[in-house]
Amino acid sequence: MKQIIGIFLMIVQTVLGIVLCIGIATAINMNSDTVLKAVYKANYLETTSSAAKETLMGYMTEEKADSILNEVSVKSEIKELVGAMDNNTVEKKAEAMKAEMNTKVVMSLEDDVDENLKEQFATIVSDAYMKTIFPISEMSLVSKYCALYKNKIILAVVVLALIYGIIFVALSKGRKTYKWQIISMYNTIVFTLIIFALLGTFTNITIGNERTSEVITNIIKNVRGDVLIAVITTLLFAITSNYFAYFRKKKSKH
Repeated sequence: MKQIIGIFLMIVQTVLGIVLCIGIATAINMNSDTVLKAVYKANYLETTSSAAKETLMGYMTEEKADSILNEVSVKSEIKELVGAMDNNTVEKKAEAMKAEMNTKVVMSLEDDVDENLKEQFATIVSDAYMKTIFPISEMSLVSKYCALYKNKIILAVVVLALIYGIIFVALSKGRKTYKWQIISMYNTIVFTLIIFALLGTFTNITIGNERTSEVITNIIKNVRGDVLIAVITTLLFAITSNYFAYFRKKKSKH
């Protein structure tokens, strides 16, 4: 009967271990700091600044484009939009930036141009500008889900960690069930490594333009890195547990 219970708890502990490894790696990366690191690594600020100028030059002369961009810091706006992900205000921040760009475009136009035409033209240009510097809709959606589920994920990780600890202690107490605890950790390592490998297939994913795709790829790489750290930690824990189990077994024979 103890063996059956041990096997059952081993299966539960394996599943919990996998979920914890992935859950912790995900929770750690659900913030603007991770996105900003990915942005820096992808050289997104520099390439997007150049892309923003090219976008404006599609509607006006280079001189006017430079004049507008001298008053607007593309890099700072990108950082602000990334930071807005933490409190789910990406769309609100984007609307304010769009309104500012709209005003600057209107002011750059000749006085003899009809006011309605100015507004229509400025709206087209500011829309194109915002789409160039940041994927507003996509990141706003990500921000929304992070705001909704981040705390729930963290709470779930804490609860599952407590359950994992209880099972670990329960299996560790019995000489005949201790082996299932060791097997569980090695199972966790194997299956988590499989998930780690599967995540690697998403590192060449294409979403939006090339600049955005590189940022997303870097975020996935960050998650993979933390998953690997979780695997290594579990492995060290398993080796340590195995070590103490060996001496415990040896001591019981004397």
